[in-house]
Amino acid sequence: MYEHSNTSGQNQLTDITEELMARPAYRPSIPPPPGHGARMHSSARSHPPLNSMRSHFPASHTPQHSFIPQLMHSDLSHQTVIVVGGTSGMGFAIARLAIAHGADVTVASRSADKVAAAAAELGATGKTLDTSDEASVRDFFAAVGPVDHLVVTGSSVRTGTLKDAPLADGEFTFRSKFFGPYLCAKYAQMNPTGSITFFSGILSRRPGHNDAVLAGVNAAVEAMGRALARDLAPVRVNTVSPGMTRGTSAYLSMPEAAREGMYSSIASKLPVGRVGTAEDIAAATLMLMTNGFITGVTLDVDGGGVLV
Repeated sequence: MYEHSNTSGQNQLTDITEELMARPAYRPSIPPPPGHGARMHSSARSHPPLNSMRSHFPASHTPQHSFIPQLMHSDLSHQTVIVVGGTSGMGFAIARLAIAHGADVTVASRSADKVAAAAAELGATGKTLDTSDEASVRDFFAAVGPVDHLVVTGSSVRTGTLKDAPLADGEFTFRSKFFGPYLCAKYAQMNPTGSITFFSGILSRRPGHNDAVLAGVNAAVEAMGRALARDLAPVRVNTVSPGMTRGTSAYLSMPEAAREGMYSSIASKLPVGRVGTAEDIAAATLMLMTNGFITGVTLDVDGGGVLV
């Protein structure tokens, strides 16, 4: 049986890591450029240029230039952002990026020492929070008041084989990774234009050996995100499913050489040719926070990991 803190939202285990490492390197099939043996499909040749197509639409249906900046708007000035698990890894990167975009950020975790250190480094507010304790969650959100954006990356899980792991381990995992975010969503005083972002993992769709509990809890988080997107509307609710990501606590116990070798091996299998960074996950989370037309989705930020 293994127990580890998953404060970065990372759920990759050794078995699925070994499976990825054993696969052949990804080699994209790139068609030759025009004039070097490539033949353009007849339907592609017949399409008129975009500008000429624009003239066929009535003026009322032509997109206004002023709409584009609204889609890309990422200013969080004077907005309150709570990052549960924001003291390290992905959560820390999310908090740092939100602050860079003007947000008033509070980072939270169970460790008072980690909260104090992260808050001091970020210039943020820090508060302790145990998401497995309903009273702690209720009191936390009563103290912070109205929230514009809530991000829950932190959780702890226990893993083991189906035959050997006690039921208590599975219950512990669900209490932390599913009911922790559930309680946060329940007690957070969300502003109607705000958002909630949960974190799951690739095991919901690509489980390895002995991953029944982890596959189930990740799938449950994703399903909860879709359900709450309806129940809490107009508040938007989404889920990030991160792939193999360096800069998190998931593999710190490995020797550095072994860890870097694992990253290199997996990078060779991914279409993007590298593993992710905490900053990659932060950028995707910022997009979900600031794009007002996205809700109820699970966003894979995995370099194409679900494809290989």
